[in-house]
Amino acid sequence: MSWSHDMSSSNTVHNNVTPNTVTNIGGANANIGIANASIGSASATSTALDNVAASEAALRINPVDVAPTFQLPQKTKARPRHPLRQLGVVGLDSLEPVILAALATETPLLLVGAHGTAKSLLLSRLCEALDLQWRHYNASLVNYDDLIGYPLPNSNGTLTFVQTPASVWNAQAVFIDEISRARP
Repeated sequence: MSWSHDMSSSNTVHNNVTPNTVTNIGGANANIGIANASIGSASATSTALDNVAASEAALRINPVDVAPTFQLPQKTKARPRHPLRQLGVVGLDSLEPVILAALATETPLLLVGAHGTAKSLLLSRLCEALDLQWRHYNASLVNYDDLIGYPLPNSNGTLTFVQTPASVWNAQAVFIDEISRARP
């Protein structure tokens, strides 16, 4: 006797079979071959299977018994699954690979989004976590001298810029907020 369960209609189907029948439990991907079924330590023959088939309750196949077993991976000190969440920045999971790649390659990154989407929070938390010296400028309020420094002509006709504590030159990270509102 074979036992199969049609998952689409929830009907149980019973057929008389020989010991070499392949039984399907729960779909096409869960085939189980029964060659010489054994009960206890004795080999069952087709006669023994017919005897067992007489009592439907005597033969029950538990899908858990035939399911492949596996162990969960041990916890390791691998990189965190969502490092931005650990910094308290949520909602940017889809951008996380791009943000981490920009950090790893020291490539400038432009984040564009609606107000309140954690762009400023992201930069401040990353800079604090990485212990970076950073500058925050509001493009609608900043002057050229604030960013670059004050121009000072040299005797040879070139300009040097006198840096201020707020100038961009010594910063490891620069955040220019409201860049769409910058003055021309």
